Amino acid sequence: FIDAVVVSSPIKNRRVGRAMLDEFCGRMASQNVTIVLTHFFLPEFFLKAGFISDKRWGALVKYL
Repeated sequence: FIDAVVVSSPIKNRRVGRAMLDEFCGRMASQNVTIVLTHFFLPEFFLKAGFISDKRWGALVKYL
């Protein structure tokens, strides 16, 4: 479960948040984790990264 992705204002819009998210998902996949969940906070960010809204989980979900 990802609670938040935080990037300092001076470096926003440089894909740092996306790189951190991709790295996290890669690490989870290497540990045989098959699903990552997050809140509906900043949905555009997570949807662009391949998350989907899944009513079964009540969260944004990315299947690895």
